[in-house]
Amino acid sequence: MPTNANADIIDASFGGLTTVALTNSPVTLSAAQYKNNFITFSGALSGNCAITFPAVGSFYTIQNLTTNTSAFLVTLQTTAAGSQLIGCPPGEPFDIMTDGTNIKFRNLGRVGSYMDL
Repeated sequence: MPTNANADIIDASFGGLTTVALTNSPVTLSAAQYKNNFITFSGALSGNCAITFPAVGSFYTIQNLTTNTSAFLVTLQTTAAGSQLIGCPPGEPFDIMTDGTNIKFRNLGRVGSYMDL
């Protein structure tokens, strides 16, 4: 049992999971959602959907399990004006990081590197 609310935040940041249902409306993640390390998007897309993260630096593992992803896009962005955003690939988990301004992919390997599978 946590001794205070800070322990709950630490628990969520290391292993908490939240699922966010999407349709066609922009979504700004709530504190209860963005404090989790694992975020899954679900639902049937009926239009493009932008997900906004707060201006707080963190690492996340994201999974886009929405349907209709061949017709519509899910993008990830922050609240910072003019910031970089990324597309949310469907189907498989991937890692991102945010410095509070920009969102970037993590652990994808170096551009131009060779991998023999």
